[in-house]
Amino acid sequence: MALKVAIQMDHIETVDIDADSTFVL
Repeated sequence: MALKVAIQMDHIETVDIDADSTFVL
């Protein structure tokens, strides 16, 4: 799950914005 945390910190990447969108909400 480390990747998910990294994505949240670097949510700037639109590549994982879809998967991160759920966490942001």
